[in-house]
Formats: sequence, C-alpha cells, structure tokens
Amino acid sequence: MTDGGEYVLEIFDSDGKMKERRTFHLSLEAPVTSVQLFAECLSQGQVNVSCLSEGGNNPRYSWTLNGQKPSNRELLSGNSESNTIVLRPNVAGRVVCSVRTNANTLLKEKITSTCHFVNCTSNGVHISKWVFKDNNTRCVELLPQTHNIMALLPIVSGALGALLIILLVSIGIFCMKKKKPNYKEENNYGQNQTSADQVRRRQELSRDIPAEYGKVKKQPRRSDDVIYGNMDNSVYGNVDDSIYANL
Repeated sequence: MTDGGEYVLEIFDSDGKMKERRTFHLSLEAPVTSVQLFAECLSQGQVNVSCLSEGGNNPRYSWTLNGQKPSNRELLSGNSESNTIVLRPNVAGRVVCSVRTNANTLLKEKITSTCHFVNCTSNGVHISKWVFKDNNTRCVELLPQTHNIMALLPIVSGALGALLIILLVSIGIFCMKKKKPNYKEENNYGQNQTSADQVRRRQELSRDIPAEYGKVKKQPRRSDDVIYGNMDNSVYGNVDDSIYANL
C-alpha cells in the first residue's frame, strides 16, 4: 500500500539514446471487506438508514428503494450518494445500499417498516419511544397517566363506601318496617272481637231459658228464738208460710 505514487518509464535504444519517456500515477486501493446497514425510528416517525463499510479507500455509496432511486417525496434528508438517508414517515420497503471502490463493489439490503409510538414496559424496562411496527418486543401497554390505577384508587374507594352506606340504610329501613306493628290491623281485630262479643251476648239474652219453680217451707218458730223488736204485720205485711221464687 506504500508503493503508490508517480512512476516514470524511460526507453533507450541500443546506442543508449532515450527514445521515449512515459509518466504515470499508480494508485493502490484496498477492496471493501464488509457492509452493514442500520435503520432506526426518529422522534416524529421518520426512518434513519445508515450504511457503514469496512476496508477500501474513498468508498462511494448509492441507494435504491424498492428497486428505484429514492425520490424527494420519499427522502426527508440525505442523497443517493451519501452513506446516510432519512425516509419520511409512512415510507417503507426494500432498501439497498451499494458500496463501490476501484477494487470491488459490495451490496447490503434491509426491509424496513413504518414507525409508531409506544409507551409500555418490556421485561420490567420502561419503553417510551418510536419503534417499527413489526418490532416483536413483548410489550405491556401502560394506562394513560390520567387513568393510572393509583389515581383511580380514591375514586373507587369512595364509590364502594357510598354503595355500602346505601346498602346498610336500606337494610335498616327494611328491618324497621318489618318490626313495626300494624295498628290498623290490631284495631280492626279489636273491633271485630268486640262486635262478636256483643252478638254472642245478645244471642244469650234472647234465649228462652226455662224457669224452675220450687216451694220453700217455712220452719216453725222455736220458742227459744229471740225476737228483736216488735214484729208487726202491719209493717212487714202478711207473711205466708210458703214462698215461691223464680230461680
């Protein structure tokens, strides 16, 4: 690689005279040994594609997108001769980078997809960035901050407490109504009982109860009976020896 430079060729004839003099420049270049292609999503959904090569001197780059040279509608920055290009959002497809030197040419291709924003955790790591839609990272989407579970906890607790209070009040009212005596029914029952007693009494009074008569004989007064006062028939009237009573 150190033998490059300007070389001079001199040609002489048999008599030793110089017949011709030629000068040329010798350039030595190493071939390109490898090419790598990297793609990543930028902050607004653009796709940045970089082509990196190893070996070679003064490599030259060229790009194709889906078999065609990228147009201005597809390129946001860069050109087809630089080693980095930026594709506009929603632009995707088969990207090919070609690296050429005077010694050789190497190609590298990559299939890109569009980008979308994610806010999630993957294997305990928080991810908040733009990624390719075909990214197979197992990601658990996070709730929006306004719906964070810790923020919702006081609301849920308050709602459950209100429901519990309403339930207890309803049970108390139900129990009070169940234990409260029905005065109307008791009054009706008392009135019906009183009416039944009166009817029964009237029926008993209206019956024709047969009377039994008997004769009570007056015992003769004994001589040792003590008479108090003056037994005057004019006061007590005539007392018959027989008394009839209606029993």
